[in-house]
Amino acid sequence: MKVSDLKSLTQNELNERLSEEKKSLSELVFKKAVTGQIEKPHMLKTHRRNIARINTILRETQMADKNA
Repeated sequence: MKVSDLKSLTQNELNERLSEEKKSLSELVFKKAVTGQIEKPHMLKTHRRNIARINTILRETQMADKNA
């Protein structure tokens, strides 16, 4: 997921993506806790980073709205 793609999304779409990423991350964490291993362990890192990117963009838009 690229930052430029995320910046073109609306606030609602970003919130939707954020909830999807959090759900995927929680499913992976649960699967790892239950089975002890997951097929693609790098996806944990990927989902965490995507969540951070989305939160950053949401915060930037909030600050831009506040200053405008």
